[in-house]
Amino acid sequence: MHSHLPLVLLILTALPLMAATTWPSQYKIKPWETDRLTAGDVVGPDGIVYPDFTGAGVSGGIPHVSEGSARVFDVTASAYGAVANDDKSDDASVAKALADALLNAAKGGKSILLFPAGSFHLSAPHIINKSHLVVQGAGKGKTILRIGPGGKAGSALFTFTPEDGTATDFTPWGGQYLAATKNLVRGTNIATFDQDAGAEGYAVGDWIRIQPMKADPGSIMRTRFSKPENHVDYTEPSGHFGRVFIARIIAIDSSARTVSFDRTFPHDYFVDEVPQMRKGRMLEHCGVEDLTIEAISAEVAMDPLSLTQVAESWVRNVHFLKPGNWPYQLSSVARVEFRDCHFDGTWAPIGSGSRSYLAVGTMDMLMEHCRANDMRHMPVFQQSMRCVVRDCVFTGNTVQSPQLHGRFPTENLVEQCTFDCPNGKGQTAWATDPTNTLRHGPNGPRNVFYHNIVKSGAGYIRFGGAQENPIIAYNKILRSEDSQVMPGIWASDRTFDAIIVGNTFQVSPSNPFLILEDTTCTGWEVRDNHIHGSNRSVWAGDGMLALETYNRFHPADEAPVDPNPEADSIFHWQKANAAKARLLIMMERKTLGKTGDTTQVKLVRVKADTTSALEVKLTSDTDALIVPSKIMIPANTSSVEFTFKAGEVGGEKIATLTASAETLLSDTEQIILRGTGAGPADFGSGKFSTVASGLPDGWRSADIGRTTTPGSVTTANGTWTLKGAGLETFTYDSTLARSGRRTVHQTLHGDGEIRARLMSTSDAKQVGIMIADDEAPITEFISITADGRVLSTSYQTENSRTADEYAKASATSLPVWLRLSRTGSVFKAFKSTVENPSPESDWTELVSVDFYQNNTTKEGGDYKSNSTLDDVMHFGMFLNSGSESKLATAVIEDVQVQALSGK
Repeated sequence: MHSHLPLVLLILTALPLMAATTWPSQYKIKPWETDRLTAGDVVGPDGIVYPDFTGAGVSGGIPHVSEGSARVFDVTASAYGAVANDDKSDDASVAKALADALLNAAKGGKSILLFPAGSFHLSAPHIINKSHLVVQGAGKGKTILRIGPGGKAGSALFTFTPEDGTATDFTPWGGQYLAATKNLVRGTNIATFDQDAGAEGYAVGDWIRIQPMKADPGSIMRTRFSKPENHVDYTEPSGHFGRVFIARIIAIDSSARTVSFDRTFPHDYFVDEVPQMRKGRMLEHCGVEDLTIEAISAEVAMDPLSLTQVAESWVRNVHFLKPGNWPYQLSSVARVEFRDCHFDGTWAPIGSGSRSYLAVGTMDMLMEHCRANDMRHMPVFQQSMRCVVRDCVFTGNTVQSPQLHGRFPTENLVEQCTFDCPNGKGQTAWATDPTNTLRHGPNGPRNVFYHNIVKSGAGYIRFGGAQENPIIAYNKILRSEDSQVMPGIWASDRTFDAIIVGNTFQVSPSNPFLILEDTTCTGWEVRDNHIHGSNRSVWAGDGMLALETYNRFHPADEAPVDPNPEADSIFHWQKANAAKARLLIMMERKTLGKTGDTTQVKLVRVKADTTSALEVKLTSDTDALIVPSKIMIPANTSSVEFTFKAGEVGGEKIATLTASAETLLSDTEQIILRGTGAGPADFGSGKFSTVASGLPDGWRSADIGRTTTPGSVTTANGTWTLKGAGLETFTYDSTLARSGRRTVHQTLHGDGEIRARLMSTSDAKQVGIMIADDEAPITEFISITADGRVLSTSYQTENSRTADEYAKASATSLPVWLRLSRTGSVFKAFKSTVENPSPESDWTELVSVDFYQNNTTKEGGDYKSNSTLDDVMHFGMFLNSGSESKLATAVIEDVQVQALSGK
C-alpha cells in the first residue's frame, strides 16, 4: 500500500539501499542536505535537486547582427555575380563573397554573408574559419540554398571550424598537455595539474578542453561500468565515458598549480583516467539564419552544416529540407543555440542505421522552439553535458525519439516538448542505450525528462542500465499501439536513485506501472503519479523502492489526467530563481484522507543565510487545514520539521498553504483534503502480489502477463493442480510481456534446480517448468514444456527479452519428467520418461545455455550479452491456455526445488 511513513524515516530508508548499488550515490540530494549541495545543483520549486541548466545557449541570448556594425557581403553583388533563380552553380560567387567576409572578420570586423530572396545552387563545401561571421538569408522559404551532387560524404555545405585550410597550421586542441593530479570533483570548478598552466602558455579567457585519456584495468570508471561476466569491458576513455568538458579559464594560481573555470564539472574525473587539459581556438559569435537548405536528391553527399570547435554561436530560423543524412554535425561545441528551426526529414533510410540524427552536444547547447520530423533519432544525446531541448515538436517516422545514445550523456534536460511518432518501431517515450553496447558506451547520471507530452507509440520508458538518478517529472505519456505490451517504465542493471514524480502514464492491462528487473535497481522514489490501466500494481521485479506514495490508478478508458508541475518550465524557472534566497515546503504527502489525518512537513530555507534564526509565517486559505501560525528555523540550520492535519471538510477540497518570511521568497503548496463524502481514492496495491493462500511455506503463485481470467493452484499429498489462462510465448514476440501464464514458484539465492513430473493436462497450450530471474512480465528466463521444447532469453544482444528456441518440440507422451538447473550463468534443461529417474544416465540433456556467452553475431561483436542475472532466481511451474480468458489445467507431481552444493 502507499506509504505513510514520517518524512524523517523516508530519508533514512534510502540509506541501506545505497550499499546495494555498484558505486556511491551522489546525485539524489535532498534540499536540506547543504553539505552535499554544490554550485552545479539547483533546488527546484518542487524540492527536487536538478542540475544547473542556466548556462545553456548563447550567453545573453542571440544577438541581432544586422542591427549592429556588421558589414554585409551580398553574394548577388556585381563583385561576386551570383544570380538567384537560375540553373547555374553559384559556388564561385559564394566563394568570392565568403573570402572577403572572412578577410573583414580577420581584421576584427563583423561580417554577414547575405543570400537575398531566391534560390541558389551549390555543390561545393565552404569553410568559415573566422569568428563574427553570419550566413544570413531573407527568411525560411524565401532564400533557398539547394545542394546538388558533389563534394565528399561527411563534408558540409558550410563548415564552421578554426582550421585555416592548411594541413600543418591547424591543431584541434593545442598547447601543452596538463594532467590532473587530483580528482576533479562534481560541482566544483577548480582543477589541480602537474604543471603551472601560466608558465605553459595558458591565460585567463582561454577556451580549454578536459578529457579522460586512459581507461586502465582497475580504474574507477571502468570498474563501475564494465561487466566482465558479460564480456562487456569499456576500454575507450573518451568514447565510452565521454565527459568532454569545455569551458573558459577565469583564474590561474601558479603556486598551487590550479586553474579555475567558468563552468562546474557535471561529473567526477578521476586521476586514474588521466584527465588532460589542452587549450584551443574556438569560433565565436557565428551563425546561420533565415533561410532554407535543401538537398535536391538522395545522391547528395554533403550535409548542410558542420560545427567544430564553435562556441557562443547559433542556428536560427533555418529550414533543413531533406538533407542527405543528418542536418548538421557537431564536434567540441559549447553554448551553441538552435532556435526556431525545422528539421524536415532526410533522404537516408532511417530504419537501417543511417546518421540521420538530431544531435545534441557537447556542452551547454540549447535547442528551443524547433520542430523535426521523420528522422532516426530526434533528438539524440551523445557525449552531451548540461544541454537543453525545450518547447520543440517531434513528429512522423522514427526509430526511437528521444534517445540517450551512450558516450555518457550527463545532466541533460528535455522539457515541454511534444512527441507524436506513431510509426516508430516500438517507439518509447525516453529510450536509453543498454549496457551491452561497446559501440556506444553507458549513459551518465541525472538526465531529466520534464513536463513533456508523448502522444503516440508504445508509451513506456526504457532504462537499459547503469544510470544514476534519472528524473522523470510531470510528463503525460500516452500509448497508441500495442506492438509491445509494456509497463510505464522498464528498468534493469544498476538503474538506481530514480525520481518518478507527478506523471500521467497509460499502461497495458497486463503490466504494473514499473518493472525493476533486478536487485541493483534501488533507491527509487515514485510518488504522485497517475496510472491509467495496468494491473493495478505500482511495481514488480526484484528491485526495491525507497519511497512509494500516492500513486493513483484510473480505469484505462478514463481521460488521462494532465500533470500539474509547480513550474511549467524548469529551465525558465531556474533562470529567474536559481540564485534567489527562498523558502521551500516539502511534504511527505499532499493528500489527507480524513478529518484529523496528519502529514509531516519539512520547511527549508534555500540559498539563504543560516547564521540567525528565522521566523516563518504559515497561512492557509481554509480553516479545514490546521497549521501552526508560525515556525522558527533555528540558527545554523537550513530546515525544521513540523506536522499539520486536516480539519472538517465535506467532499474533496484543495487547500493552499503558504510559507513567508522577511527577505526570502515565499512558497505555496496545494493539499488535497478528502473529507466526509469524498469518493474512495484508488492507490493500487504497491508491489505486484505473488502470494496465494494454502501453499506450502516458501511457495508463491500469481497470474503474470496476458491473462484476464484468474487462475489458481492447489496442492495435496505431493500433487499440484494448476489452472490458468494466458497467451503462449512465441519466439518472434517482441518481448516476453506479450505472453501470459499462471506460475507457482520458490525463490532461491544462488545455484539450484527444479524437477517435476507432469502427469496430465487439459486445454493447455504450454505447460512445464521455468527458472525466471524476476517476478515480472519481462525478465530473463528459461523454460521447458511437456514436449521437450526449450525457450530462453539467453544471451540476447538487443534491448528486449525475446524468447529464442534452444530445443525443438518432440513427440512425448505423459507422464514425463522435466528438469532445469542453474549454475552461475549456465542453465541446463533435461527430460526423462523413466518412472523414477535416479542415475544421471536416466536423464536426456536437451540443451546447455550460458546466458553470459560472448555473443559476436551482431555488428562485429560491439553488442554483448544483454542479460542482467542476479543472485535471486525463481524456480517453478507454469501453465497457459493460449487464450487470455480460457482456463487450462495441469496436474504435476513430485516437485522438487533445491539449492545446489556450495550455495
